[in-house]
Amino acid sequence: ALFKKQDKRAESLLTMLLQTQTKEGSFKGTTASVTRSRGKNLILETTSLACLAMMESEHAHLTQLVKSISYIAKSKSRYGFGSTQSTALCLKAMIAYDHIKSLESIRGEVQVLVNGKSVNKPVIFNTKRNSPIVLPDLGQYVSEGKHKVEVRFVNSHQGIPFELQLSYHSKIPQEQFNDCKVALKTEMKRGEVQQGETLRLSTSLTNTTNEVQTSPIAIIGIPSGLSPQPWQLKELEEQQLFAYYEIIGEKLVFYFNGLDANETRTIHLDLKADIPGDFESPASLAYLYYENDAIDWVHPNRVNIKTN
Repeated sequence: ALFKKQDKRAESLLTMLLQTQTKEGSFKGTTASVTRSRGKNLILETTSLACLAMMESEHAHLTQLVKSISYIAKSKSRYGFGSTQSTALCLKAMIAYDHIKSLESIRGEVQVLVNGKSVNKPVIFNTKRNSPIVLPDLGQYVSEGKHKVEVRFVNSHQGIPFELQLSYHSKIPQEQFNDCKVALKTEMKRGEVQQGETLRLSTSLTNTTNEVQTSPIAIIGIPSGLSPQPWQLKELEEQQLFAYYEIIGEKLVFYFNGLDANETRTIHLDLKADIPGDFESPASLAYLYYENDAIDWVHPNRVNIKTN
């Protein structure tokens, strides 16, 4: 902000800021951002703002800038760069960085390796190329388990941005997040029910900390043959068990304004058995809206609906 106003204090404050950069290139920030972001989202927001400040400076802070931009690029997961705010700032920083780089020297070859073996012929890239480089499906080179995919830039002083798209099926992610501040539990009283009857699904969301947690979200997977009853959801909303709800496909989303320290909020739903068959719900999950990189996952529920 001071750079935009051409305030002389900007350079000295930037010097102080750069002294707080971590070894991996990030800036940790304070306790929360103006949008109450915390955890990884807060780090990404703060690092992005630091990058934008470096690019406003008259002095070249290229070493530290590249370090921070690399940290941001590596932080992308299948969920993006985190919350809306952190994603917007990350993209803003990377776009600004791309504009200051010299494009004339960008040329070379790109090569992809899976587990150390090349899977494509080198593809030439330069500033005259105006279409993306799309490599064929790598699925034939991988199987279940861990694999190492490398993108190498040959005969080039610098690389170009790239993205690896990965599709797979899993009931819950292989990695688990242990730093989530809320814990979710779902319990279905029975695994078998007659068509036309109701089956109780109990959902408990607990604040596992000694502090108030704002804007938690619980996304509950509903087996396909069962359906929540709108009148009951409206009644529970009026009882202020949650602030708002919406149904998205086979998922029921509960939004909360907040949870007090160590508070547990329990919601009992009587789901109606509509369609006979054997069904499994999507996995359920819970997280804080501004800390969506830390998620508590719950395994799917199964139900068998029998005809009368």
